[in-house]
Amino acid sequence: MSKMNTFLKYVPATQALHTGNDDDLSPVSETPASPTAIGAQRPGGNTPVVSGSASRAQQLLQQYRHHKVLADNIHTWAEKSIDRLAEAFGLSTDGMDLNEKKAASIDVFQKVTRHIIDADDSDYTSKTAAQLREYFPALDEKDIAELQQAMHTAHIKIGVDQMGFGQPMAICFGGTQTFSDLLEIPWTAAGMQGGAVFDATLKAAEIFAKVLNDPDSSSRLDTVSGISMGGATAQFFMAALESRVALKHKPAMLLFDPQLLNKAQKDEAIKGGTLGYDFEKLRGVALTMDYDKNPQTNLMGHMKQRGYSPAGLVELEMLLKPRGEMEMVMGEDGQPTPSFKITEPNPSPLLGYHGKQEDFVQFVDALDDFLREKRLPETAPKTPPSTPRADD
Repeated sequence: MSKMNTFLKYVPATQALHTGNDDDLSPVSETPASPTAIGAQRPGGNTPVVSGSASRAQQLLQQYRHHKVLADNIHTWAEKSIDRLAEAFGLSTDGMDLNEKKAASIDVFQKVTRHIIDADDSDYTSKTAAQLREYFPALDEKDIAELQQAMHTAHIKIGVDQMGFGQPMAICFGGTQTFSDLLEIPWTAAGMQGGAVFDATLKAAEIFAKVLNDPDSSSRLDTVSGISMGGATAQFFMAALESRVALKHKPAMLLFDPQLLNKAQKDEAIKGGTLGYDFEKLRGVALTMDYDKNPQTNLMGHMKQRGYSPAGLVELEMLLKPRGEMEMVMGEDGQPTPSFKITEPNPSPLLGYHGKQEDFVQFVDALDDFLREKRLPETAPKTPPSTPRADD
């Protein structure tokens, strides 16, 4: 069985640990499992670290509820793996065949990347008070003003597909962009609730809960995404939202090398909510990147090594490749001449292949490889030997 099928198998905490064979589920015990049993890593990869006073079995379970998958190509995955991916996205796949399930998961990846790339397109993204008023008629002027301020502070982009059935919305949380955003780093590291960015995210969740609770509203939240720090605020937003309103349609959450939440932030997100929220239930997909020839530790990896829990997320690690690029250079005759060059993936000094928002092309390229259907080269049909003519 392939490596990705092994790692993607999801086992609830009360059942069993996976030991590497789909038909071999061993009961949890205090005996430490081998590294391969809970998520073997490539050389240079990240190994989950869990801190605290929990028993060894509980620690293994907490590690195992995070699923790290070396993503090669989705079209090679077995149906069980596609089912787990769809479950992480919250997709309803009842009655679907394998190809339909695969197409539904691929659609999530494509919709989210389109929203991030087109986030500054005024025809797609709600920015002005007039636009927000049009899409959310149940909100009063105070709500509209507070939502606008929250979007500015927490770097939130709201996309509304006016052609979609039920007015589906996509919401994206951007990464660190201002000096004040940097203050979130020490607060998170110190185990504190967070500053203005998380306060704004909570306010946005409260307003969205009001919108989605309105029986006359046709709006539904389709996808939630986040990049870097925005990966943490996206998780915070979903916890705050789902603890306040029972969603008829569960949005798919896709994160890009996300910052992870500390306990205080998780507690703050659901404080004031009336519904339960389980952070350890399968609830989203996190994309990370690495390069085999020069492996690095990314943001999510650093946080796991320091004891932050990625429980509930399926991590798809995509391997980067050198990129071919055309550029114009001045020839000996003084005329511009096209030149082809190979560019190696370039990590940042601290966060590895982080794919920060201004260089999102790395994620786009890696996702394209992951989602593209590989076709075998066509071979020319063999020509049957000609039949000699009678007069030869």
